[in-house]
Amino acid sequence: MKTAIIVSKLTCDLSFLNKEKSHYTIACDAGYLNFLNAGLQPDLLIGDFDSLPKEFLNENIPQIKLNPIKDVTDTEYALNYLIDKGFDEIKILGAIGGRLDMTLTTIALLAKARMKNIKISALYKDDIIFPLHDSEVCFKQEASGMISVFSFTDKSVGVDEINLKYPLNNHTLTNLEPLGVSNEFINKKAIIRVKNGILIIITNIKNL
Repeated sequence: MKTAIIVSKLTCDLSFLNKEKSHYTIACDAGYLNFLNAGLQPDLLIGDFDSLPKEFLNENIPQIKLNPIKDVTDTEYALNYLIDKGFDEIKILGAIGGRLDMTLTTIALLAKARMKNIKISALYKDDIIFPLHDSEVCFKQEASGMISVFSFTDKSVGVDEINLKYPLNNHTLTNLEPLGVSNEFINKKAIIRVKNGILIIITNIKNL
């Protein structure tokens, strides 16, 4: 798989990138500061540079400068760029947990990418947020803590939540029904499945 990481402007830890050198990396505007704080350089810098002070711009890094009057966010532009370049596994950091509208935008981007068969997730502190489309995901037997499952599509049909404290069997979740919030792992190998629809799943990254 061709893997890439998009880093947006919210503060995030990039120390793990020293161990994952195979990733292609993009900094979105002030997301470049996260690379500087980690002593790293991205492969590409994208943005209209409205939030990155000019003194931090590094002309030695390939850049795509965007018009500030545009229909997509810097993060969405970066995502579209990677999809066009054939990347099929993408992680987004620094785009969850700040402004609520931007968090919702990021979640929508996850669903959009999954519809294009991209393996995608967003990281927020110790949590991972990822979409599940007409498929299933398995979790470690030693998984612990909470897991929440929401329908992104109007309806998600044939939802199974197996080996969790509150199981579901062939249930239909809707995007107006938060039934899947705050479920719990029970020291069994849990499985979440959806036959038709897109789920958004949130849990600790160590559970995968």
